[in-house]
Amino acid sequence: MKLRNRYLPSFLYASTLGSVMLWWQQPLIATASLLAIGILLNWNTRWQLLRVYLVFALAGSLSEILAIWSGAWSYGLPQLFGIPIWLPLVWGNSSLLLAELIHRYGQDLPDEEA
Repeated sequence: MKLRNRYLPSFLYASTLGSVMLWWQQPLIATASLLAIGILLNWNTRWQLLRVYLVFALAGSLSEILAIWSGAWSYGLPQLFGIPIWLPLVWGNSSLLLAELIHRYGQDLPDEEA
């Protein structure tokens, strides 16, 4: 994975968490902030991982909706099917963090013995 800027993602991943911590009670601000972060993260990967981003955003949100529906937990300010409107963006941003960690450190993982 070729990045435009090697250090930008670290700041953006921290900003994802910071946006949720600061603006979870103001969903439109949180959504706008997380959307901007997601755009910058995808731009930094040259849009190569957009499908991964979208799949994680959808699958992660769906799994949370099902868990909420079953009564496992709830959110303080749900707006859409029991989840905050910004939650899919957090899942998408997190997917790019996971992809970057695998890219950086995945070669250090031991191979499975057959």
